[in-house]
Amino acid sequence: MIILITHAVAEYIAQEEMERKNGYWWSPDSKYIAFTEVDSSEIPLYRIMHQGKSTVGSEAQEEHAYPFAGATNVKVRLGVVPVTGGPVTWMDLCCGSNADHEYLTRVNWIDGNTLVAQVLNRSHSKLKLIKFDIKTGQGKCILVEEHDTWINLHDCFTPLDNGSSFLWASEKTGFRHLYLHDEIGVCMGPITQGDWMIEQIVGVNEASGFIYFTGTLDGPLECHMYRAELFPQYELETPVKLTQGKGKHSVVIDHQMQKFVDVH
Repeated sequence: MIILITHAVAEYIAQEEMERKNGYWWSPDSKYIAFTEVDSSEIPLYRIMHQGKSTVGSEAQEEHAYPFAGATNVKVRLGVVPVTGGPVTWMDLCCGSNADHEYLTRVNWIDGNTLVAQVLNRSHSKLKLIKFDIKTGQGKCILVEEHDTWINLHDCFTPLDNGSSFLWASEKTGFRHLYLHDEIGVCMGPITQGDWMIEQIVGVNEASGFIYFTGTLDGPLECHMYRAELFPQYELETPVKLTQGKGKHSVVIDHQMQKFVDVH
């Protein structure tokens, strides 16, 4: 039996191509759940044979709705429902316009039970950051990234605890760097810069005014953890390297931003 409509499960493209593994997201106060509805009814079935099986028929094969290159993709909706039950409120991923979005790439909750989603067009050239009112489903586009060739997705969107700003990574200079934006999306300036790129945000300590991230400042064959000022006042200072030893470093930092585990 092939299930054509699923809920709260990331579809094939999201998992394999977008690195979005989840299809549901709890609100910070645990009173709501945001989830995806995926409609695969227009996707052709693709049969996968299990090589080496001693039997034939259904035990030796499986069928999946597989979106072939250049053909139709699944239809994805984003809904919010109270945990106590009730009707689903569907988010307007097109922000009231007639322009079709093709991919729901990221979903985040921020303070005040506000939902933020990233939607991408099919040619991967335009990415929108949309903030939603979960009571009405109405959305407001607060940031747009465009590139003639390709938009690289990332997981660097980070709302700050002050509720009035967020961190965003952009390749608008040719290298992925971090920027501080206010709550309506206006860029207030860069946090990092130069002919190198940040890879991921490791931690943010708003009290001390520092951000911790991994990047390639020491060369494209290196990946180290660095510390930079979260709210730079004047010229940007060179980030401080915190890991030692040539090569790649994968870092997990503790909640107090005092210690980290480094896999090198």
